[in-house]
Amino acid sequence: MNNVVTGQDRGNDEMKFNTIVFEDWFEIDLPEKWELEEEEDLLTFYDTVDGRGALQISCFNIVEQRAADEIAMEHLNDVIEQFEININRNTKKIIETPYSTIALTAGTSPEKDFVKIWIIVLKNRMLLCTYISDQKSRELSTAEDIIYSIQPA
Repeated sequence: MNNVVTGQDRGNDEMKFNTIVFEDWFEIDLPEKWELEEEEDLLTFYDTVDGRGALQISCFNIVEQRAADEIAMEHLNDVIEQFEININRNTKKIIETPYSTIALTAGTSPEKDFVKIWIIVLKNRMLLCTYISDQKSRELSTAEDIIYSIQPA
């Protein structure tokens, strides 16, 4: 997946963001002090200064011809089951944005790590996004800002 840092600064004096464009897929705003590692179809983002966890994104093409919310929720349920994520009751949500449909939840892994999961449907693309850390921390807010910055490229 080819990516280009556009050099656009967004944010305030506390935190600056650079926009990274993954051609034909999506663009995302990443804080300056966060790094990106890319392996095949897996993107890993983390804070290089005082990071507590990692944000990972896997990219898929969608061939299904169903409503975006159905696709997102079905894949969210599959991830929860496959990775045995223990979620609290009624924590699964669907969010509609101008660019996407997002199914999300949070819980704990079998190893007791904090896990937040987003399934983002962007037209004919789907992103599986996870944030994992030893425990829930303030860094989750930054990870959420990154996720909610995603839009089609």
